[in-house]
Amino acid sequence: MVLLVAASTLAALPRGGVPPWAQAAALAASALALVLALLAEPQGAPGLAFLAPGLVALVAALQCVPLPAALLRFLAKTSWDLRAFPPLQPPAFAPLSLDQAATLGAVALPVALACAAAAAALVARGTRERLWLCAAPLAAALVQAALAFSRFDLQRFAGTFVNRNHQAALFSCGALIALGGALGRSRRLLWGCAAVACGAGTLLTLSRGGALSLGFGALFLLALRTQKARPARASLALVVILGIAAAATCAALWLSSDALRARVDELAPSRLRTEVKLRSFVGAAQVAQDHLLVGAGRGVYPFVSESHRSVPGEVTFYYVENEPLQLAVDLGAPAALAVLSLLLLAFWRGARRGDLEGLEQGALAGLVALAAQNLVDFDLELLGVALPAAVALGALQTGSARLRPALVALLVAAPLSAFALFAAQKNSAEVESSRLLALGNDSSISADLLEQEARAAAGRHPADWLVSLAPALGLYQRAPLRTGPALAWAGRAMQLAPQAFRPHAVAAAILLRAGHRSQARVETRLALSGERYSVLPWEVIGLAARASTGLDELLEATPDEPLVRASLVGRLRTERRLPEAVALAQAVLASGAGAARAALLGHLAALAMEAHDADAAQRWAAELKPLDPCASARFRGSALEAQRQSDEAEKERLRGLAACPGDRALGEDLVRGRLLRGDAPGALLSFDQLDAERPDSGWAADAHLLHAQLFEALRRPARALAQRFLAAELAPERPDLALDYANRLAAAGDRAGAREALRRLAPRAQGVARALLDRRLAELELRAAP
Repeated sequence: MVLLVAASTLAALPRGGVPPWAQAAALAASALALVLALLAEPQGAPGLAFLAPGLVALVAALQCVPLPAALLRFLAKTSWDLRAFPPLQPPAFAPLSLDQAATLGAVALPVALACAAAAAALVARGTRERLWLCAAPLAAALVQAALAFSRFDLQRFAGTFVNRNHQAALFSCGALIALGGALGRSRRLLWGCAAVACGAGTLLTLSRGGALSLGFGALFLLALRTQKARPARASLALVVILGIAAAATCAALWLSSDALRARVDELAPSRLRTEVKLRSFVGAAQVAQDHLLVGAGRGVYPFVSESHRSVPGEVTFYYVENEPLQLAVDLGAPAALAVLSLLLLAFWRGARRGDLEGLEQGALAGLVALAAQNLVDFDLELLGVALPAAVALGALQTGSARLRPALVALLVAAPLSAFALFAAQKNSAEVESSRLLALGNDSSISADLLEQEARAAAGRHPADWLVSLAPALGLYQRAPLRTGPALAWAGRAMQLAPQAFRPHAVAAAILLRAGHRSQARVETRLALSGERYSVLPWEVIGLAARASTGLDELLEATPDEPLVRASLVGRLRTERRLPEAVALAQAVLASGAGAARAALLGHLAALAMEAHDADAAQRWAAELKPLDPCASARFRGSALEAQRQSDEAEKERLRGLAACPGDRALGEDLVRGRLLRGDAPGALLSFDQLDAERPDSGWAADAHLLHAQLFEALRRPARALAQRFLAAELAPERPDLALDYANRLAAAGDRAGAREALRRLAPRAQGVARALLDRRLAELELRAAP
């Protein structure tokens, strides 16, 4: 009993129980607890709670058994099609899982949960033991509460969990167990305080699912308590629940009212319709439909989710965030229904016991809340939440002697699953893709050998598009004129991840290098179309620019999306293709609106300034003013400065700063304008008013460089050097700053100071920057040597 409670309490400490060693430790503790329970209760029988995770482990293990091709094609046609898609050859035998390593690595968690649930059922023979085991989630929640409140920070109010939603799940489950204790017969004040702490913690995590599931669990507990109680006792239970809920809410509001109100606003229906998590369920349902009979394989969802991505961007969903749907994707619909049925049966058998105390009723309510939250989250995929829940559910069970032989298989599976957990890390898709990239960069490896390695790796991970894309990059670098094999691998990556832009970008680079510019433009257009990215990929914009000459080709290389073409205008500006940039911006301007139109007008104003056409710049800036008054003021000030109207330029910038306080570009223009006119004191005064050197200003090293120039204009070289040193400290990735500072000291005759400065600044730099500073330091020390 002590071992189970301790394992449940400590499981979440290493990042929620995510690291493999933490899962292996929990598995060892659970298996040991089961062995000790069998020795202590030689005639004891486990309950039903261990059957559901045990079935998950069994199905996952069977998914890794190689099957004949004909049987695999019949059971999992979609999986077969992925294995046979070119340039792979159809295998003679293959497992049901689309990633054998990932599935084997995912067996350890359900085996650990099954061992813990079985051990808890064996140990919980008396009321005292049962109460202790039912309180396991509460003990874990109180440890997490102590950690979270001791370093209170709403941005990181997640205890040791990676995601604060998981912390909320543990808090809500613990709060309901404590609430059940407060409704019991003894130590009500102590249980009430624990319920308030966990309830406030649930709210402070800002988890909407956690807060709603806590309320749902409280209603279930109230119904459980008042089912057969007299009216007076039912009213007392209602008063206690409402009082604890009010105390927890007041405590949370007192600690952080603004953050809680903002989170409540996000429950508006208009916001929920665009919720990323809810949108992702659409793609997950399509994946489950593709693998309806036997599933894609437990642990494989990060790879197969790309085939039906319903959320824009490049975020990888490692879990569905809906546990029934997750089971359907992992194991197939029949096995998922069987697992859910076993869980419901175990819960029902625990709930219908007639000897349950308040704490045990609270554990039932906590499990209900946990189940509700897992309709919109994946808490049960984390050891730190699932292990305490398994112990509590196991403790509520009555034994069945017929199930005792299954425990032998469970104990045999424990060391095997631990071995598979660590072996899976060495053969993961991430390791394989990195290895293929390294082989692609190794010039001693031939193209044929690289393809052979790629086929073997893709056969082991047929659903991971990165494993397929890696050889495309290597073959493209090795044989630029042999486009066929490289394009075949890029095409396979497109098939696996139809919403990803990178396969199209690689195909465009391959075609462009081989001289197929027209086909390259088709690929850049596809890469930039739709919701393929969260931020416009600058490298693809560059490929579109390289593949195009003239307005027609530039339009052909990009989709009819003004924001994308505005970014292409910016790329043309950096490449000094100014006439093409002007032509493209003017062609797209009529169809642009909002941010895209503002970007295009800004580009046109900047292009007019580069062409020394101040009048045109003023016209474009005036048109920009309703959309972006800050940028408009910057361009108008620059145009007036170019027309030698310095006073008007300064007035325009001051008006812009009044409308856009803190605008960095406007403030810098104002300071530099005064500096150019010889008004160094006025420039310094303007700079001080900007407060540019505060840590959160966004200027970083540039503020200190500008400050140094002001001091140099005021003939204060010592203070200017101090500012240059601060700039070099803040930007270790810019070795030119440190070299400039050291060279200025050396030129002033202070070679010892230059050497000391480089000794202080060089350790901050890395790579090429560090090498440059070390070389300069060696030169100075060599000159100083006698």
